[in-house]
Amino acid sequence: MTLEQRFESLERENRRWRRAAGALAVVAAGAAMLGQAAPEGEKPAPAPAAAPKALEAERFVVRDGAGKVRVDIGMLPDGGVAATFLDAEGTPREILGAGKDGAPFVVLADAKGKPRIEIRVPEGADAGLSLLDATGVPRLGLVASADGRPLLATRSAEGKARFLLGESPEGAATVRLSAEDGSFRALLGVAPDGGGSLTFLDAAGSARTVVGLAADGTGGTSLFDAEGNRRATMRLAPDGAPTMTTYDKPAPPPK
Repeated sequence: MTLEQRFESLERENRRWRRAAGALAVVAAGAAMLGQAAPEGEKPAPAPAAAPKALEAERFVVRDGAGKVRVDIGMLPDGGVAATFLDAEGTPREILGAGKDGAPFVVLADAKGKPRIEIRVPEGADAGLSLLDATGVPRLGLVASADGRPLLATRSAEGKARFLLGESPEGAATVRLSAEDGSFRALLGVAPDGGGSLTFLDAAGSARTVVGLAADGTGGTSLFDAEGNRRATMRLAPDGAPTMTTYDKPAPPPK
């Protein structure tokens, strides 16, 4: 799975948690209308002689001194379970829960109830954290893949990927930069042996210019045409000897 695919997977999971959290918020708001004070003249039930060892119910609601719901604990529509914490205005501000598959998640919301921070840890999959703007668009994401490789990604206000920082399966550190439309236009990579390269791509996603430095100190630049064929190469050996080659037809792959 590529770095971008991992981030897309994280966002799909986060959207699912937001839908479940929204449904729970509705339930929590409805709970505020229930369980009001007992009718006048009705005697309260006598207190038990001893505290029970266990208390069981399908939903628990905690109210403040004004009778407002501040904590709501119960099942989610999708079969998960969550605890919702509300402010004095009845707005859900924090949700702690576990999905139907047991994967835990946390949602933190602003004063308008809009999710702004989301964390999830699915079993055997990528764990991630997302920071959202006021419109609900994920702008910054952090992912730790199941095999331990990290990923940091940013998105534009339109949800287009702009910056990806991560590690490839081979252990190379990579940085990918994109244009406003989300198409990747530059890639910086450093291999485990210390060699590095900087690649510039056109709007079609084809590499056009590659600048690199091998682990042995050999530096070089290659230019490609729109079809991806190498047409010019310039190299500088570790001893300082330069070479430059141009091609009037597709060049063989570099050795």
